[in-house]
Amino acid sequence: MKSSSRWIVPRPWNFAWLSNSFPYSLSGCVSSGMTARASKPSFKLLVDHNLDIGLQGKGRGCWTAFGYVLARNHSQVIALHDCDITSYSREYLARLCYPIANPNLGYEFCKGYYSRVTDRLHGRVTRLFITPMIRSLQQLVGPHALLTFLDSFRYPLAGEFAMVRDLAWTNRIPGDWGLEIGVLAEVYRN
Repeated sequence: MKSSSRWIVPRPWNFAWLSNSFPYSLSGCVSSGMTARASKPSFKLLVDHNLDIGLQGKGRGCWTAFGYVLARNHSQVIALHDCDITSYSREYLARLCYPIANPNLGYEFCKGYYSRVTDRLHGRVTRLFITPMIRSLQQLVGPHALLTFLDSFRYPLAGEFAMVRDLAWTNRIPGDWGLEIGVLAEVYRN
């Protein structure tokens, strides 16, 4: 495992020891008000095998879940959803995975977007910071393929995304903050 500037870089190693050693399936990361089904001894197992698991949070939870799913080698598609969706429906998962699971469409990555029409200002970090910053950078440096790619997503900070297993093997998953933009940058790179 190579860790560079808190980017956790999974490599296509044999993770069979991991899938056989985990006593629980992973259902999410630990954050305030949440508990994970994976126990602290499970994380200790990773540390004992010199795997940098990062700091507690969404990045570590996603990195750990990716490692677990890849180690099990039973899934062709990996999907992640934010846990704060109060109106969650199974339809969300189907809409997120369909473009990838359908071989006729040829997609390897899908980023979710779900309109939240309420009297609250949802997505304000994207609308007030990320999108203006990306567009300002495009004006300053001129056309750049990565900036165009990032700007093509309506909500690049949306926590819902899915990808094929092969793409998950090659992506470096940020183990701390910056998961959503980091994943988009890795998808662009690969």
